[in-house]
Amino acid sequence: MLDPLGHHATTCKRGGDVVFRHNKLRDILAETCRRAHLSVQVEAGCNLTPDHSHSRPADVLISNWVLGKTAACDLSVTSPLNSNIMSEAGVTAGAAAQATELRKHEANDVKCSELGWLCIPLVVESYGAWGKEAMESFSSLASRLAITSSRPKSAVLSELYGRLNLNLVRANAQLGLSYGGLGLRSISHHSCAAYIASLSFSGLGSADNPHLMRSIVKYNGLVSPPDGISVESILASPIPQRILSQRLDDHSFGLVIAAATDADKARLLSTSAPHAASWLSVVPSIGLGLHLDPNELQIAVKWWLGLDTSRGSSCGLCPDVALDPLGHHAATCRHGGDVVIRHNRLRDVVLSFCHQAHIAARLEAGSGLTPGLDRARPADVLVRDWAQGKPAAFDITVTSPLTPAILAEASRRVGAAAEAAENRKHTANDPKCAELGWRCVPLAVETYCNWGEEARGTFALLATRLAFGSSSFRKARVISDMFGRLNITLVRAIARAILARTVIPSDFS
Repeated sequence: MLDPLGHHATTCKRGGDVVFRHNKLRDILAETCRRAHLSVQVEAGCNLTPDHSHSRPADVLISNWVLGKTAACDLSVTSPLNSNIMSEAGVTAGAAAQATELRKHEANDVKCSELGWLCIPLVVESYGAWGKEAMESFSSLASRLAITSSRPKSAVLSELYGRLNLNLVRANAQLGLSYGGLGLRSISHHSCAAYIASLSFSGLGSADNPHLMRSIVKYNGLVSPPDGISVESILASPIPQRILSQRLDDHSFGLVIAAATDADKARLLSTSAPHAASWLSVVPSIGLGLHLDPNELQIAVKWWLGLDTSRGSSCGLCPDVALDPLGHHAATCRHGGDVVIRHNRLRDVVLSFCHQAHIAARLEAGSGLTPGLDRARPADVLVRDWAQGKPAAFDITVTSPLTPAILAEASRRVGAAAEAAENRKHTANDPKCAELGWRCVPLAVETYCNWGEEARGTFALLATRLAFGSSSFRKARVISDMFGRLNITLVRAIARAILARTVIPSDFS
């Protein structure tokens, strides 16, 4: 009898599926090592010791791996639903992989020591979580391959995990919109949460239900230990599926962040900020300018998920400048006018919000209004009677969290790049605005659609005026629509900038 969670199907040794799966993983690893110019041998170790042992501790034998030593990589797939580890796996994430690593060391360390090899068990749980030693080995392998292929380590590592069926990009896409994903939640990943919530609220759950027990074990293996549950806890206080799924997303997001480079961490923190993903929820209306054509949508999704958008080409507008995989150069390149066009379109959207709220506003103000030859225009949009009767100079700026000067901070803290841009605008514009009796209001946004604190406060006030006399729900909807329109404008501009700079010879053949 097959179990509902597929445990038997993934561990059944009949039919050859287990062997085929193992060999496929082994061959992918061996091929990747060869691409990194490493000397490898498949299925090594048989009959090499005095006792003529037939055991093969190396699925993939890698020469000169660490400190000149040869590494015996032993691949293994294990299930957290095995009866001997289920209780521990229900409490500690990665317990099944860790236990298998220990078993592999006990079985192979002696023979590897005799042969002068390092024993490296590469263990993956059936639900896709790799063990600690495997992740460390893949990171080292990606570093070597990045050097030999002249590609960023993050792109190499993402490709390796993708081929090994632990695709970080797929995991990113399966996150909710508020986590920087596409909301394409995996049924197999969230089915246990739905089943547990259903039984707990219906009052039909009990410790005697083996399916419920397995679902709880699976769930606890997919969330952080503090978020784990028990039969007693869900029966005493039922938990909605929304909460259970949110905890799954929290843990998945943490795993994606933990495996990411600084650049990808900065991207993920920015895309998961409030309202950043609103462009994905916009109704695609051509008449209202809230749409992306097929090419723009394809490149925008790849860029949003951190996939390589460069197509291995150089910038078509900057001689001898190679495009980076995450699109940073394309989004910030000042050749070709894309930066100015993007700025002006965002400015026009903000102006339209002011007019819809019946607020007097005009464009590009401030030049020639102070003594001397100062031609600076601190107001992209000058708003009359904004706060306490004072005009406000809205100054729009787009900044990238991938800029080297801010990358380290942006990879640790949400909104670091936008905050730095706001500070720069205040330093540049506060003196002139003070002379004119204006209030300087920088509207800073990161390329991944995370608006700065002052911008969010400004848009909230505009939404209040737009929704004047309506319910709070109406205001929330107005804010959502505002960010959706702003962000679809920004994403379209960046997608077009990337497309304009992506040149490959086949495009002209």
